[in-house]
Amino acid sequence: MAKKAGRCKNYDGCAKAKQHTVIDADEFNFVCPECGSGLSDYVRPKSAGPNWPLLGLLGLVAAGAIGGTGYWLLSGKDKPEAAPVPTPIIAKPPPIAPARCVPQPLLLPGKRSLYERILTRPGAVLTTQPGNGQGEAQAPLTRFYVYQRQSLGGEEWLQVGGSAECKPEGWLRGASAVAWKQQITVVFDNPAGRERVWLFKDDTALESIAKSTDPAADVGQLRVGDSRIVSAEPENYIDFNQKFYLLPITDSREIRNGGGRPMHLLKVHAVTQAEGDETPPPLPEKPKAAVVFVIDSTISMKPYIDRTKQAVRQIFDQLRHSPMGGEIHFGLVAFRSSVKAAPGLEYVDKLVVDPNAPDNIRTFEAGIDSVEEAHVSSAKFDEDAYAGIDRALKSIDWQPYLAKYAVLITDAGALGPGDRDDKGRPLSATGKTAEEIRDSALDDRGVTLYAIHLKTSQGKEYNDHAKAANQYRQLTRNVQTGESLYYPVENAGDIADFGAYIDCVARSMTHNIDAASRPGQGGKVDWAKLCPPLQTGNTASNQQLDRMRRHAEVLGHALRLEYLGKVTAGGVPADFAGWMNDRDLVDPVRPNVEVKVLLSRNELSNLADTVKAILDAARAGQKSSGEFYNSLRSYIAALGRDPTQARHQEKLSLAEMGLLGEYLDGLPYQSHVMGMTPERWAGLGPTEQDDFIREVENKLERYREYESDNRRWIALGGPDSAVEDGDKVYPVPLDALP
Repeated sequence: MAKKAGRCKNYDGCAKAKQHTVIDADEFNFVCPECGSGLSDYVRPKSAGPNWPLLGLLGLVAAGAIGGTGYWLLSGKDKPEAAPVPTPIIAKPPPIAPARCVPQPLLLPGKRSLYERILTRPGAVLTTQPGNGQGEAQAPLTRFYVYQRQSLGGEEWLQVGGSAECKPEGWLRGASAVAWKQQITVVFDNPAGRERVWLFKDDTALESIAKSTDPAADVGQLRVGDSRIVSAEPENYIDFNQKFYLLPITDSREIRNGGGRPMHLLKVHAVTQAEGDETPPPLPEKPKAAVVFVIDSTISMKPYIDRTKQAVRQIFDQLRHSPMGGEIHFGLVAFRSSVKAAPGLEYVDKLVVDPNAPDNIRTFEAGIDSVEEAHVSSAKFDEDAYAGIDRALKSIDWQPYLAKYAVLITDAGALGPGDRDDKGRPLSATGKTAEEIRDSALDDRGVTLYAIHLKTSQGKEYNDHAKAANQYRQLTRNVQTGESLYYPVENAGDIADFGAYIDCVARSMTHNIDAASRPGQGGKVDWAKLCPPLQTGNTASNQQLDRMRRHAEVLGHALRLEYLGKVTAGGVPADFAGWMNDRDLVDPVRPNVEVKVLLSRNELSNLADTVKAILDAARAGQKSSGEFYNSLRSYIAALGRDPTQARHQEKLSLAEMGLLGEYLDGLPYQSHVMGMTPERWAGLGPTEQDDFIREVENKLERYREYESDNRRWIALGGPDSAVEDGDKVYPVPLDALP
């Protein structure tokens, strides 16, 4: 059979993808031999010379990302398709910076454009002169730029101002401020499934435990009141968006634990928004939950659609007589594939039942009865599962719910960015990867994803099982369980096996939601009774049911901790400094914290402007690299930078060149884009260039979502009404940055 060259795109789960290995594969079985993921086309270059237009393009990421104003882009139209577009004219490049005014804020050490910033601690007072104790009290978390440092009587004083425009406003005691490097903060992850985080007076005591041969025993001896401990993570989960707090990183270093795994020790300084306010927000008596089924409605799925209807009806019957009956809402999304490639499919995805609709039981029953399988086949065996989940995430208001679940049910793999029909048109409606969909669910909305994969004989015939399994493991990777919530039905021809899975998922969710509102009540759960094993003796299916029970127990604990964190007083202890570990001391695979970057509306808007310029230039570059380069030369020149300065650096990665700018270069984040070299880019084929463009499009789409997500914009240093809209900040996940 004919062979063609390709590269694997599974950067998270495959060594060949990480190494950018060129693979020669059968064109009719164009998958990675190591992980089973689909390959993207690779065109062998005629020369290995650098592609300088790419260098200019990626150099734009931070050139205008952190300054300026304007919201035109974030409130713009839906993203355009990746089809050929007219050559863009990059309008309004940022003007060349005017001559420096005096005085300028102090630069961060080793930086040429990033200024020192601080946050005020409780009790901070802004005075007219250093050493003067009288002045204006400042709210905790007020942000200032640092203009000057001065020592008086052994005490440090800081001259500060609210902007970087040469306008110092007064002086603060150094002890009343916390350094805030590049606006980074960490937030505690839900503690279910890991050890509690303890904060130490110094890093040596923490490092000693991290490198211990028995860290579990050492951690088990830690207590509040231990002379080595200054504070501890709350026992319940404190939702950063409900009870706002900051843990700015003021120092860090990397170590290897006793098992040789890397781990970061972080020095943080906790600061909360309000002083002494421990009043919990008002909540309903019982938590609300949304369970949305995302069902493949293509021609092969009819028996499984009917069995899902049966399972949900049984749950509804139980809920009618349950105290939780009015608190659990069900939704339904159906998906198929590209209607351009197969018009008879009628739709790619559609929201059939919104869980927020009134009379949910009646609406859901009517909705699921209306779902029928397609009457024509799709262009490929894989279907657009990511489009279905994306529809569920974006078309449903998840905010009213404490527990949020989306359950994917399909017998096929998911269409990805590189999948095309026989006319070369993209088949994926979103152009997203499993990781991007998961990030949109968990990071942006707090939705837990499940996948029930029916491994049919037809899927085996198309060699689809391994690829689909890899996709859905990545899609459903869960921090609390440390595993994916992917459950393959090995004997998919037996509806009983599938029925046992769907019953177990639904019953365990219902139980956990009910138990979350009654912590300490009800005694030990008999999970074997809740999710009974199959009497057929199917070993593989019963092993999956064991995993489901184990996962349900951990997720139920996480839900209880989250509910208790909402309804009880208290939060993260205020105003302390200490050293903590970024990963669990006993199980270092498990992270303790998430890293967020707090960007103002102005900063986010300008970051989006820059990413949009990259997107326009990349599209033009697909038609004519010379035209692409010319437009970027003028853009770079307008920024006051020399577009030829990167010559002779063709073997360095973008991160090593610093082409993503000082701001991004200083963050603890790297993507495969940052690891790219000009030589590597020169070898990319058209499909891989399309993949890069879609990645940029998806980041831009996330920025637009953040802009419109009014519930999560935070007013630092005062009540919401007292902070100007452009100065409010949004907690952008680190991996959402370019």
